[in-house]
Amino acid sequence: GGQTHRALARRTLVGWPLAAIRPGRRSRCNLCCCKQTPRWQRQCTGTRRCPKRPSRCGPYDLAAFANTCRGVPHFFVQQLGWAYFGRRGWLRTPQARQASVLDHVTPACPPTFLTDGNTFSFEKQGRALYAKLTELGVPAEGLFFGPQAGELRHDYQFSVDQYPQQAEQCYQNTLDFLNRYL
Repeated sequence: GGQTHRALARRTLVGWPLAAIRPGRRSRCNLCCCKQTPRWQRQCTGTRRCPKRPSRCGPYDLAAFANTCRGVPHFFVQQLGWAYFGRRGWLRTPQARQASVLDHVTPACPPTFLTDGNTFSFEKQGRALYAKLTELGVPAEGLFFGPQAGELRHDYQFSVDQYPQQAEQCYQNTLDFLNRYL
């Protein structure tokens, strides 16, 4: 009742919203998989609880993303994977397969809110994770925009001046999500 949104956000443990650094999104998803998937539990350390997930957007299967994008995005993802995994040929490594959140989510995952823009974004990854969570019966909410919304770039929700209606809609949906699941 009387809790502020700031207090609600602190309870989520997920960098709400400005501290949500890109690698942190996938890491938090991996943490959830680690805590909920027996195969991953043996490989994980720590005792942090798996947070409720207003995740926003991110690459939930980096190797698949690298194999489907072209041009500058492909180059960027290749460099990102090389830096992240420490190997130039990282796409076929066990670590790249393990890092795929899509391959490891279970029905025990917490409620999740996902969104992204529709241009230079991880929209397909977010939609795929949303579909997988829904298929598993995990409470999941997604805010995605088709072509009729015009061009919305990745992390549109932080560009209030450029995308005021969509950023406000995302903010309201996020607050509703937090109020429902906290």
